[in-house]
Amino acid sequence: ACFEKFTDPVSGTVSYLLKPGLFGHNQQSLYYTQKAMTDDGRFLVFVVSPDETEEKYFKRQHLAVLDFQTDKVTVLDDMRAGTTTPYLDVKTDEIYYLDRYGDDRSLYKRSLTGDMRNPIRICAFPDSAAKLGQRIGSLYTHLTRTADGKGFFLDLQVRVKDAPKKEDRVMMSVLGVLDAGTGTFTEWYRNEYTVRHAAANPRRKDVALALEPYWETHK
Repeated sequence: ACFEKFTDPVSGTVSYLLKPGLFGHNQQSLYYTQKAMTDDGRFLVFVVSPDETEEKYFKRQHLAVLDFQTDKVTVLDDMRAGTTTPYLDVKTDEIYYLDRYGDDRSLYKRSLTGDMRNPIRICAFPDSAAKLGQRIGSLYTHLTRTADGKGFFLDLQVRVKDAPKKEDRVMMSVLGVLDAGTGTFTEWYRNEYTVRHAAANPRRKDVALALEPYWETHK
């Protein structure tokens, strides 16, 4: 009931798409750094958002979960922007995330096979990371897990000096690993301009990938 059949007019390939407008103006998969469906084929996790032209479009994004076993969709409207690029453990059917907009930036998980509306706290956001600058904006572009399964890679966007105009603010990027067991943050790299889209290597725990955009300052 949630899907419609689509046949490519050139190749003849058949796909099944979530019906447009079923849960929001836009319905899309998780960021391409990870799968959006669990390995058992039971759950599909996707992002719901309003029309891009609407006010505060990004902050109104939220997650939704389709359970193929019960044919039910659970809209997690409390998982808004800042949590809509979580880490989906496709083997254990669990979602891990930190909330950049919430009062508590702790690492949480939600079990898709249990009460997915009930967040389970894993560890607090480390003081060493929280005190890096005047303010931390983004905690991560998209959350990825280290190869040993013990940590999550963060690309923190830290405000070093505030200013009324955005182009006059001084920012730095700090990349590193949040250990889920100890709650400690190990810094790997920092730079005085934007470094985003960091992703832990799925095979090697000592390697990560990140993007340095072509511009160095807001000016």
